[in-house]
Amino acid sequence: MPSRQLPNDEVENKAPKRSRLLIIVLLLVAFLVSAGGIYLFVYNGNTPATAGNERKANCKQYKLEDFVLNLADPGLRRYLRIRITLEYSQPRLTKELEDKTYRLRDGLFLALSSKMTEDLQDKEALKQELLNTINLQLESGQVDNIYFEEFLIQ
Repeated sequence: MPSRQLPNDEVENKAPKRSRLLIIVLLLVAFLVSAGGIYLFVYNGNTPATAGNERKANCKQYKLEDFVLNLADPGLRRYLRIRITLEYSQPRLTKELEDKTYRLRDGLFLALSSKMTEDLQDKEALKQELLNTINLQLESGQVDNIYFEEFLIQ
C-alpha cells in the first residue's frame, strides 16, 4: 500500500500553523515565568502579614480598668468613658505594669481630664500622647501600642 502524500500546498499550510502555535506557547511560558520572578522579587518571602503575625505572637496585653472622667470643656458638662489595652513585647514588663498601675492610671487620668472634646477628635495623636505618658513611667521596657476598646464622649 503506497503511503499517502499530501499536496505541496497542504504541507506548506501546516508548517506556519505549527510555528505560530509554538510561538504562542513560548510567549505564554515566558510571561508566566517572568510574572513568577517579579512576584518573588517583590515579596521575597517576607510578606507584611507574616511579619505581623510573628510580632503578634510575641506581644502581650495588659488591660487597664475603665476610665470615666469629666472633660475640660468650658460651660459644658461632658464626660469621657474609655477602656485602654496596652500592648508590649518584653515579658519583664508585665510585673512593672502590675506594680505601677496606679501611677499609669494617674498619668492617663491627668492627661485625659485636661482635654476638651475637640482635642479628642484626632485619635491617633491622642494614642501617641498617651503612649508617651505611659512610657515615661516605665523603666524595664516600653509599651509598643495602646488600643481604645471603648471610647465614648457624652
